[in-house]
Amino acid sequence: AARSALLDIALSLSPRAATAPRTPGLFFAEGSVFLDASGIESLFQSEQGFASALLARAERQGLPGMVGIASSRSIALLAARHRVSGGSPLHCLAPEEERAFLAPLSLDLFDPDDRLAQALTRLGIRNVRDLLRLPRRGLGQRLGPGALELVARARGEDPAPGLPEPTSTRIEEAID
Repeated sequence: AARSALLDIALSLSPRAATAPRTPGLFFAEGSVFLDASGIESLFQSEQGFASALLARAERQGLPGMVGIASSRSIALLAARHRVSGGSPLHCLAPEEERAFLAPLSLDLFDPDDRLAQALTRLGIRNVRDLLRLPRRGLGQRLGPGALELVARARGEDPAPGLPEPTSTRIEEAID
């Protein structure tokens, strides 16, 4: 119900939104939605204002949360997850700030599967900076395709397809 409510809140601010798939690991109970923030300048003064409006609508529904805005879904999700550990519930990243933001992040925020997390820990790799220093080909050969997916996410690449187009431009409201 909370995930559905989050999607409704996101769709109240953007015509393109989708719930994030559930992850099997540490963030299993997380409810996340992605929405397209393009064109928000006509409604809000800034990305910070947009994020504040999104957070305020969620809190009015009794859903405290975190908001991350970035150039890709994976980086926005990491920005929101990073804020769970402390600080402001809003984090807006400009594209030129993303590399510096990602470098010190713990790989735990990416929620790798247990086998991959243990292998990386044995190699002494604990953050994005350490991971990106390793040769990609060697990682793929030794640790499998999950490691390559993790590297892509650590670089800010978004392998997921784009957000769905709105199915209808007609808006209906009813009271039962």
